[in-house]
Amino acid sequence: FMIITEYQFGRSGNNLIEFTHLLWLSRKYNATFVPPTWMLDILNPFNTSILESSYCIQLNGGVPKDASVVIEVTSEDSFFLPNLWKVNNWNPYRTSLPPLNTATIEEISLIFLKVYAALWSSPIKSVVAAGEWIIAHHLDNNFRYTSVHKRQMEGGCSKLLFECSKTSDFSAHEIPIGRPEWNSKSHPLCDMPYDFIYDTQVIHHRNNSKIFIAFDGRGESESYRQHGVIFSDVLQKSNRKSMVDTKYVDMFVAIHGDLFILNPRSTFSWEIYLVRLCLGLYSVPVVRNN
Repeated sequence: FMIITEYQFGRSGNNLIEFTHLLWLSRKYNATFVPPTWMLDILNPFNTSILESSYCIQLNGGVPKDASVVIEVTSEDSFFLPNLWKVNNWNPYRTSLPPLNTATIEEISLIFLKVYAALWSSPIKSVVAAGEWIIAHHLDNNFRYTSVHKRQMEGGCSKLLFECSKTSDFSAHEIPIGRPEWNSKSHPLCDMPYDFIYDTQVIHHRNNSKIFIAFDGRGESESYRQHGVIFSDVLQKSNRKSMVDTKYVDMFVAIHGDLFILNPRSTFSWEIYLVRLCLGLYSVPVVRNN
């Protein structure tokens, strides 16, 4: 059996990455992965039958008392998986790991595609119903809309993104590079000002399509509403608000638009991007080796 120890590391996006890493790792050790109880919330919005039929995972009951071998991985190492290859870490199991090379990274990447696809192929009915209601009643009942992820990350998004990226990492064929926001303290891929979104739409010949914003609730939204931008809070006018976590409705709607403008340092955007990749849908910007 394989378990994650210590505290919850990060929120749901991080937890799903940790979960997926451990599915890969437990397969390498022919072990059954038993997620901690705090991790199970990330699975609540989905029917997990496909996932459970594909991987050795035990979601109920914990580790049996008579288990002969229990392999422990800390929550932080389950997120920063390369830590397990360090010389002084994770003994006595480290020497049994495959080499951390291109083939291993590609293998782990494929697991991510499979796990995220398995989950998003089976969202629970309340998520689907709420997402379909938004698309039908506010996005012209089709998928020809632009979805955007606007995230402030407790105010630290711009600082982080400016520190870990530069303008040359992005392509002018995907997003507008010449806009003044690139020289301000607010990174355009965090703040997502309306004019930046619109100019991105123009690049992709979608300037007449509607806009849906997956929003973390930080910062103002009125300037977008003046342009008819749609947020998931339109559910407050329906009978579906109390039935579903709007975070997953945001994801559902963002997944299905024909263009997605993402935040390249967000695990929320990452999840949407991976599912769209499986569906062959276009997302920008894509940063090489991000």
